[in-house]
Amino acid sequence: MGTQGEKGEPGDQGTDGNKGDPGKGGGLGNVYYSDWKYYDFTSLNTGYWRATVSEPVISNEILTKGTTIVYFKRDGQVFKTDYLTDSESLTQRLELGQIWLYSSWDPSSTMFRYIIIPPSKTIAAKAIQAKSKSTGQAYVELCEMLKIEL
Repeated sequence: MGTQGEKGEPGDQGTDGNKGDPGKGGGLGNVYYSDWKYYDFTSLNTGYWRATVSEPVISNEILTKGTTIVYFKRDGQVFKTDYLTDSESLTQRLELGQIWLYSSWDPSSTMFRYIIIPPSKTIAAKAIQAKSKSTGQAYVELCEMLKIEL
């Protein structure tokens, strides 16, 4: 083997490539979000309705340290679950790989979306939820911060 030759001159700077499409779920830093969807709710003997959403992204780490927020659209507005009025309620329960939605009415004709936020982004997300004046405003601010399509 011979001796190494002299160092050559640096080449010209290449041009930037085209920006790629966002991956599944999009968002910022492993944030996952669903499309707006309808879910089939089943009537329970208790007078409530329930839907089960399978979502493998909900891991032990998400359950213990992350944040999962479910939103729904009603009358042109966006609301967060854990919705409660004098006559209605809609709540969520999380389990490994699943979201359970419970409602006092049949929301099968209501669109839902969930956002799953890993622990590294949870503090900022909770701050936006706490400081916003309304659920709709909090939803818009959260989507802007996490680069999620409205």
